[in-house]
Amino acid sequence: MKKWITYIVATVMVVLVVTPSIYAYDDKEDCHKHHHRTEAKQALIEELGLTKEEFNKYRQEGHTLREIIIKGGKTPEEVKQSLKNKHEESLQKKVDEEWMTEKKKQAILQKFDKNFERHLDHKRKDKSSYKKEN
Repeated sequence: MKKWITYIVATVMVVLVVTPSIYAYDDKEDCHKHHHRTEAKQALIEELGLTKEEFNKYRQEGHTLREIIIKGGKTPEEVKQSLKNKHEESLQKKVDEEWMTEKKKQAILQKFDKNFERHLDHKRKDKSSYKKEN
């Protein structure tokens, strides 16, 4: 009988301790993704010499990133290469400090190319549901 009670108490304790940490990890991942999106957006805004308000206004009006880049007087390829170079410098610091492997850095940079191209011509379908980003 004591073994069963101990087993039940141990099981309940594991559920109470492990379950919240799983959900906390999910929240942390979402926060981490949001942080990277915010950083990427800020880097793009700085590269184009715009303010956040100007950039958000263009997006609210339905302009694609390609159109915004051209309005900023640059080509998408110039912006992509400049942002990728800055990103690569940041990642190289992590490799040098052994926070990341060279293989992981290269994988991230390849993903950067795909993501940049994918977002370049993305147009918001419903401008009224646009959520203003900070």
